[in-house]
Amino acid sequence: MKRPVDPLPNDVASLKALLLAERSTTERLQKQVQTLFEAIRLARQQRFGASSEKAPGQGELFDEVEETLERCDQIPPDTDGSTPSDTPVQATTKRKARRPLPAHLPRIHKLIELPEAERVCACGCQLSEIGEDSSEQLEIIPAKLQVIRYVRKKYACQACEDTVKVAPRANVLLPKAIASGNTMAYVITAKYADGLPLYRLSTILQRHGIDLPRQTLSESVMAVAQKVAPLLDHLRHCLMQSPVIHMDETTVQVLKEPDKAPQSHSYMWVQRGGPPGQAVVLFHYAPGRSAAVPETLLVNYRGALMTDGYSAYRT
Repeated sequence: MKRPVDPLPNDVASLKALLLAERSTTERLQKQVQTLFEAIRLARQQRFGASSEKAPGQGELFDEVEETLERCDQIPPDTDGSTPSDTPVQATTKRKARRPLPAHLPRIHKLIELPEAERVCACGCQLSEIGEDSSEQLEIIPAKLQVIRYVRKKYACQACEDTVKVAPRANVLLPKAIASGNTMAYVITAKYADGLPLYRLSTILQRHGIDLPRQTLSESVMAVAQKVAPLLDHLRHCLMQSPVIHMDETTVQVLKEPDKAPQSHSYMWVQRGGPPGQAVVLFHYAPGRSAAVPETLLVNYRGALMTDGYSAYRT
C-alpha cells in the first residue's frame, strides 16, 4: 500500500520554507554518505593495502586504559537495590603479582629518613628504629651522544728539516665514516633487531642536531657488512662442524623488491648449531622458499638436519 503524498502548501512562503528544509536534509545525508565512503576506503586500505610499518597489535598500543576500565566494569551489579556505598563489592579479577626487577641491574640506594622532629612519641619518649620498608622503580638513562676527536701528533727533525713523522691513524671500523663502530652497532641493532627503519633512525638523530641521512646510514650498514664478512664465514664454518643443525624459515615482507609485489612474501631462513658450548645462529634472507635455498646453505654438510615437515628440506 502506497503512502499518500502530503499536499504542497499554496503560499510562496511555506513553499520556500519547505524547500530550505529539504535542502538541509539533502546536505546532511550527503555528508553522511561521504563519511561512510571514507570509512569504507580506510577499512579497505588497512585490510588489503601495503604498509611498511604495520605490525601485529599496532592498533592496540593505547588499549591499556580501556582494558583497565573493562576490568572495573566486571564488578557484579547489585541485585537488592542497594547503592555501591551501602555494600562493599570485590572485583572478580585477581591482580597479578608484579615481577621483580632483574637482579643484575645496578641498584642506587636512596635513604628516606623520618624527620628528627617526628621521631618523638606522643608520650614524650624517643622512637627507636625497628626496620624499614623498601620499594624499587626502573630508571632508564637516555643515550649519551659524544664526539671522539682523534688528534695525531706530528714530529719533525729540527736539524735537517727533512724528516716528518705522523702518528698512525686510529684503528676504527669505518675510517672515512662519520659514525663510529658503536654508533653503527646501535643503528644495526635498532634496524634489524628492533625493526626501526633507517629514515626513522635518521629522524631520531636529527633531534640531537646530527645530520645523518638515510642514504648515508644505508651505505654505512653495507660497509659494515663487508667488514664483518670474514667473521660470518668463520661462524658458518663452525656451524658446518656441528653434528646437528636446526633450521626453519619464516615470512618477511619487503616492499620494494625487484620483480615482486609489495604484498608477496619473502623468507628469512635461520640455522642454529655449532660446537658444544658455542652456539651459532645465522640468518639468511631469500626472496623464495624453494629447495635451492637449503641446498645452498647446507652444501657439503654431512650431519643431521632437524626441521619441520616442509618438503624443501627433503632433497
